[in-house]
Amino acid sequence: MKTIPYMACVAILLSIACNRSGADQLKEKTTTADIELTEVATVDTAYTPPQMVPDELQKEKTTDPPSFQDWDKKLIKTANITVEAGNYNRFDQDIRSTLKKYGAYIAAEEQLFSEDRKQNLMTIKVPVIYFESLLGHVGTDSNRIVQKNISTEDVTADMYDSRSRIEARKKIRDRYVQLLQQAKKMDDVLKVEQEINAIQEELESAAGRLNYLSHQTSYSTIHLTYYSLLTAIPETQKPNAIWPRIKEGLADGGNILLEIILFGIRLWPLILIGLLIGFLWKRKLQTVKK
Repeated sequence: MKTIPYMACVAILLSIACNRSGADQLKEKTTTADIELTEVATVDTAYTPPQMVPDELQKEKTTDPPSFQDWDKKLIKTANITVEAGNYNRFDQDIRSTLKKYGAYIAAEEQLFSEDRKQNLMTIKVPVIYFESLLGHVGTDSNRIVQKNISTEDVTADMYDSRSRIEARKKIRDRYVQLLQQAKKMDDVLKVEQEINAIQEELESAAGRLNYLSHQTSYSTIHLTYYSLLTAIPETQKPNAIWPRIKEGLADGGNILLEIILFGIRLWPLILIGLLIGFLWKRKLQTVKK
């Protein structure tokens, strides 16, 4: 009889223990699941791209792209113009005053004068910003443009290549200078100095080329030719033209005498035959008289 209550107590204790074990397992599973969910959420949060508000989006869209001002075009402009001036002296004075106005200068000039033509050839250097303005000033109603030609050469790549080459050679030269300071043998010193001198020559050549291109792109070139036609007056129509008439008369008389001499030279066979016939006829007459 005592064993029955004892068995009942043991069964109750086992039941309570099982319930606690199941609850602990459920709690452990729940905790593990929470940890996994938390880790996944953390990973997802780390890789989620940031959300942009409309103002930031608008700001990003309206932002101007970066401008590369260092890559502006470097152009060499050259023009060849021929103008027939209505009044040579007036056009000459006008063009010289216009050059001063635009800060231009004459690099070369050649004047030619003949009986029927006055002409001047100019090589003009003008700041590139006034190139078009000066060209527009050349042609007017009284000055007719006979020929006009404009050419443009892009030297942007050449200039930037020269600059890059200069920077690169300077770095190499600096390295050789460091080696020169560390060199102890005379042979090493001489070799390094030769390399430095060669690099220095290349630097000077590239710098000269760059300076030339910079000047050419800063000043445009205009080859201007302008002329006026003159009406030639014959010498005989000029006042007090007595001496020219005398010279003309002497020249005409000399030409006539020259023509006579040339005509006689052309007839020398006939003249020779006539002289021979006259000689024989005269001799025959002398024989008859005897």
